[in-house]
Amino acid sequence: MDTIDVLLEALRSENPNGRRNRWLLIVGAISALLALFIHYLTLGDATTRAWQKPDAPDWAGGSTLLFILAPVAVYLAVRTRQAAWRWALGATVVPLAVLGVGLLYANDRRWQLDARQVFMAYTRRFPAGRLHDVYILNQVEHYVTVCAQEGPEDPNHPTVDKRFCAEINLSRPKDDQVEGGYRYHYKSPPLEPYDCFGQTTRCRGVGT
Repeated sequence: MDTIDVLLEALRSENPNGRRNRWLLIVGAISALLALFIHYLTLGDATTRAWQKPDAPDWAGGSTLLFILAPVAVYLAVRTRQAAWRWALGATVVPLAVLGVGLLYANDRRWQLDARQVFMAYTRRFPAGRLHDVYILNQVEHYVTVCAQEGPEDPNHPTVDKRFCAEINLSRPKDDQVEGGYRYHYKSPPLEPYDCFGQTTRCRGVGT
């Protein structure tokens, strides 16, 4: 509690450091919210695991990291000297970086969202509620693998780990974009597909 009191007192202070701390809090919060908003618009609705690889940043799930980086950037910009351009630089550097990454991944995001629509149309043949929590498992340009958890969505039994996947080629005609698919158990790595159909690359086209 003493630490919180000290921080509040520092923010209330009318000396230059107190005023700077208040501006840091305000501008840092605005920068963080702007970065998160841009992140959501450009990447956050993709629901993808294709970008979450051990050797690459998780751009689709970096909301928490952005919330921390934005205020830090503001602090570093004005740490030694305060000027209007330094405040502006600190406030915009992370949002602009997020925008740049979003534009860089714009085609991938568009393909992923298009593939989700194809997957949803294809799986209408399943009973209502059979598939849920749709996500992108893998992507190579317009070749996209879309999966969903299969089984009743029951919060009392969260151990269902069966997944149904469809491999989608968005360069094909609209009514023929699903090339194949398979099922796998999420909690049993490495991924071992079964119930294969079509010309899926994961199963080499052999049904089991």
